[in-house]
Amino acid sequence: MHKTRPPLMARFWVIYLVANDKQGVSAVNLSQYFDISYPTAWLTLHKIRKAMNDRDNKYALAGIVKMDDWRPN
Repeated sequence: MHKTRPPLMARFWVIYLVANDKQGVSAVNLSQYFDISYPTAWLTLHKIRKAMNDRDNKYALAGIVKMDDWRPN
């Protein structure tokens, strides 16, 4: 996040929203909510999702795995 244009606090809020929202967060919503351009919101989401994927690839599931219920609308 070195030399980034959007405020650092906004970046941390985006990370929090992405990590905690079960429905997912779109770049359009982020661009409107944080008043940043769509390409900036998309790139930020892309970087966060890649970092989360890289972290998750280090771990393998074992034993009993519990999941939340998912129901289509």
